[in-house]
Amino acid sequence: MLDQDKVFPGDTVWDIFLGAGQVEEVTPDGSFAVRFGARRTMRYMPDGFFSGVKRVYWFNPVVFTPRKGQYDRLEFVRAVIGVLDRYRGI
Repeated sequence: MLDQDKVFPGDTVWDIFLGAGQVEEVTPDGSFAVRFGARRTMRYMPDGFFSGVKRVYWFNPVVFTPRKGQYDRLEFVRAVIGVLDRYRGI
């Protein structure tokens, strides 16, 4: 399960270093292989970790490029996401 959702072959996921890729295989233990382009395939733990680092998400987790000292903007974005999640019942 990646961020509390099941992963299936054909799903698109986002690696923070490699960008978007397509899930090719999911093993019985929940780990999965993702193809990036024509030549690169990576295998991840069920929770999206590779070599102890969380690298895979359902989409790009970077909402905006933070600037020095603009923590209030980040807190505002988090608050908006929280409201949307409650509205959608997530």
